[in-house]
Amino acid sequence: MALYFRLWLLAPLIFALLGYLSEWVPVFALIPFTSFAYVAMLFAGIAYLMFVACALAWSFVKKGDSYKKEFIYSPFVFGLFCFIYFKLLLGFISTGQADGDKTLHISTEIVLVCIVILGLYSVSAVILWYAVKRLKSSD
Repeated sequence: MALYFRLWLLAPLIFALLGYLSEWVPVFALIPFTSFAYVAMLFAGIAYLMFVACALAWSFVKKGDSYKKEFIYSPFVFGLFCFIYFKLLLGFISTGQADGDKTLHISTEIVLVCIVILGLYSVSAVILWYAVKRLKSSD
């Protein structure tokens, strides 16, 4: 499960790289989700890289079978990384109290979008894991 967890964390980065390279290598554009992953990484790539670095470090220390729970919790942890990242990013752009309130509101909306997208991604990982496990056990 640890290898599966790590590969699932790295997959969006790989798809984003393929989406970036699809401009020069058109065959990569045929792979589903490459352009979406590329745009998503342009939007929240730094926050996702920080999240992946921490999650990978955790996965090398963690023993046992708690990865399924971590897939479920990961969108909320990523949401925290997104909130900090976008609050800092928009904080540098804003000037004054009125802009500060706007940046908090915008940061919160962005975080909710990030949580929903990664939540769908993480839940699909758990569903796929159980489906493969069930297929293996039925053989």
